[in-house]
Amino acid sequence: MLKEARDRFPDNPNSWIQSVATALEMDDLGAARQFDQTARKCFPEHIGTWLRAADLAIKAGDLEQAEAHNLEARQRFPEMPGGYAQQADMAMVREQWPLAVERWEAVIRRFPQHSLAYRRLHQARAHLAGTEPDEVSVDQEDDQIAIPSRRGGRAFLDLVWTKARLNLKSEASRNHLHYVWWIIDPLLYMSVFYLVFGILMERGGPGFIGYLLTGLVPFQWFAKTVQQTSNSIVAGKGLMNQVKISPLFFPLVGVLQNAGKQVFAFTMLAIFLVLYGLPPTIHWLAFIPVVIIQLLVMIVASCAIAMVVPFFRDLLNLVPTGIQFLLFASGIFYSVERIPEQWRDLFLTNPIANIIFQYRLIFIEQQWPDWSSLGMLALVSLMALGVVLVLYRRLEGVFPRVVLE
Repeated sequence: MLKEARDRFPDNPNSWIQSVATALEMDDLGAARQFDQTARKCFPEHIGTWLRAADLAIKAGDLEQAEAHNLEARQRFPEMPGGYAQQADMAMVREQWPLAVERWEAVIRRFPQHSLAYRRLHQARAHLAGTEPDEVSVDQEDDQIAIPSRRGGRAFLDLVWTKARLNLKSEASRNHLHYVWWIIDPLLYMSVFYLVFGILMERGGPGFIGYLLTGLVPFQWFAKTVQQTSNSIVAGKGLMNQVKISPLFFPLVGVLQNAGKQVFAFTMLAIFLVLYGLPPTIHWLAFIPVVIIQLLVMIVASCAIAMVVPFFRDLLNLVPTGIQFLLFASGIFYSVERIPEQWRDLFLTNPIANIIFQYRLIFIEQQWPDWSSLGMLALVSLMALGVVLVLYRRLEGVFPRVVLE
């Protein structure tokens, strides 16, 4: 059939490129070389020509020539993933696992929708760690997503970490200032509120700006995370329908990605508080458990909303409204003391209001947080997380179909 295709369509590069691949599968290196020479002579502007030429060189044991052909593919077609993926595979053929991990990470940064790269990166990292890589099937007719085992759960979390880290690198590379922008962004944000409320309007009295920012900075972290992750499962439908991966992967990546950027925001807040006359005290040590509990709350909220949105797409339009409601219902612009005492406990059942109250106890009042209230919030959040995980487990086989509707 390939011979007839070459005879009937001599100007079609695909028949010659496929002939090289078929000859390689049959271990007929002589025929593969003949087809390869014709393909490179007649169709040098087709990426498959250079990829198959590299495959031929690998098969012949000439890795140096294979690298040269692969370089040609990457230089001629820099916007196509094939050359970069093949380069990473070459490192795996040589069992150069650190180089393979580095190259697959580069492929994901450059082509984040390249589903094969995630699996191959996982395999390379497993070899590097000296463990057996999990087998992953890509049968697109099977829309059931494998539920991670305990061993697979660890690999799943490692994949979430890797994806979030690569997303951060990719995001930074799109800005001229790179990572510096993550410092400038919270700095400008806090400067605007200082200028408006502290200098122009002179509202709130002494210490109000510090009080305001200790509420706004944590709230912005929550708001950005929920907004980014709310549609993450629908946005990840392409990858989810190619690779067996839990839908939980998508909101968790967004949560971790925003947590990485929030480090800079909290650093800028700490510097501002020191310059504002609120130096560090021993109570700042309580900042760590409060951040962990806020992260837990955001995981629950982000995963829950992302789980519901594929079934009720209109809910996505209500997310900004809900966040705006929380902005005014969480005590950011006013103190808890302004709430009537009989309603204060009810007010603090709002997890965001509770967390902001704890931050202010630490930074503004220079006290330890309300451990009982914080502990209750942690307990409720853990119970809610358990419910969310159970629901994800039960709906895993449904998501791939729903996101395509």
